[in-house]
Amino acid sequence: MKSIGPFLDRKYKLALICFDLMVLAFVSIVVNQLRLGLGPQEVLAQTQFWLLGIFVVLSFYIFGSYNLDQGLTKSSLLVKQLGAVLVALSSVVVINYILYIDRSGIFGRGILFGTVAGFFVVSLLSRILALNMVDSLRSKLSWLVLIDEKEKAYFEQDLKRFGFSGKIHFFNPLTSTVAQLDDCLNKAWSAVVVGVPASQMPKDFLSILVKAKFAGHGVIDLGRFYEKHWLKVPVFFLDPEWFISSEGFESITHPMALRIKRIFDILLSILIFIPALPVMLLAAIIIKLESPGPVVYSQVRTGKDDRRFVIYKFRSMRVDAEKAGAQWAQKNDSRITRVGKFIRLTRIDELPQLWNVLKGDMSFVGPRPERPEFNETLAKEIPYYNLRHMMRPGLTGWAQVLYPYGASIDDSREKLQYELYYAKHYNLLMDLLIFVKTIRVVLFGQGR
Repeated sequence: MKSIGPFLDRKYKLALICFDLMVLAFVSIVVNQLRLGLGPQEVLAQTQFWLLGIFVVLSFYIFGSYNLDQGLTKSSLLVKQLGAVLVALSSVVVINYILYIDRSGIFGRGILFGTVAGFFVVSLLSRILALNMVDSLRSKLSWLVLIDEKEKAYFEQDLKRFGFSGKIHFFNPLTSTVAQLDDCLNKAWSAVVVGVPASQMPKDFLSILVKAKFAGHGVIDLGRFYEKHWLKVPVFFLDPEWFISSEGFESITHPMALRIKRIFDILLSILIFIPALPVMLLAAIIIKLESPGPVVYSQVRTGKDDRRFVIYKFRSMRVDAEKAGAQWAQKNDSRITRVGKFIRLTRIDELPQLWNVLKGDMSFVGPRPERPEFNETLAKEIPYYNLRHMMRPGLTGWAQVLYPYGASIDDSREKLQYELYYAKHYNLLMDLLIFVKTIRVVLFGQGR
């Protein structure tokens, strides 16, 4: 199977990060040589250079400059690059001129601005070239997908949502013959994706697929395809056998991993609470001034192991918002106040939940807790829905940073797919990754 599919493999994004650091080093060395006569070793030995590199990589990641596989145009790429560079530069300037006294070396004004400007030009041109190469490679790919008509509909929805520039050929093994499959496999495919569980696949078909794999075809199941390229698990494809045989899910029950996660939750909540306190006080005052009613409201939610607990949020709706009973919040909901709309977009309304995290009802990262009255309906409509309750709910989560706003059964099904991926692949590094992605959500007002 070729490693460049409809979406870039992680190793290509890591290569982009390394390339950025190399470009930054090259430009910095040139600028330092021209202005101060410093050699490469002297430049790379400076802590300030690596600090700038960290800010550049973080800013590029937050702005999505490493996602060359997500339908970027040259104009949107320019905006992302410019925004990321300005944020990185501003961060370094703040540290340099407010927290540090030493303004020599790369933190000198001329060298700093010269380095950042040169890096911006080179990184932008290289990304435009990379974008053209990725589009060219993807357009030449061809995939054979073995899938039934019912599951095909779900798969096609995701293809439309994420975009796809290669060629897809669908083959239904449940309505075809062995000879037809054998003939189809004789063609050249970038990969063969098996979208029918092994328990439903005819035995003769399984034998042919095993032979095809050992003959050099890239044969993978639909679950692995989704995990590799779309970072979620396809609920419609899963069966009990998949959960039994699938690797992963160990960390969410491992005692040591849970202790580390709990320590991470407590430290991060305290670190966020201190600078967030003035923001919370200001939010409370504005909420009180705009509309009558309590500043903070409480609501019962379902937590780990189906245990119910009380969650706290800044009030973003009118007091009579649910006089007709419990209902999902909708996009452009008329019940939301003007202040409420802003604090939802910026996630300020969630800040009181830091108390829930400190109490242990919630984790900083995990599935968003849902109301019990909604859970009953969702568990009946969505396979494996209750598996999300094997983890502590989170203040933010994998679904929240990758899936746009939504409040319906279909949206809950989609979010569950991301939550199961998180449960399968959880580690502390992933929590840190989600935290960084949450910063992007807050900066661009993508909250819910």
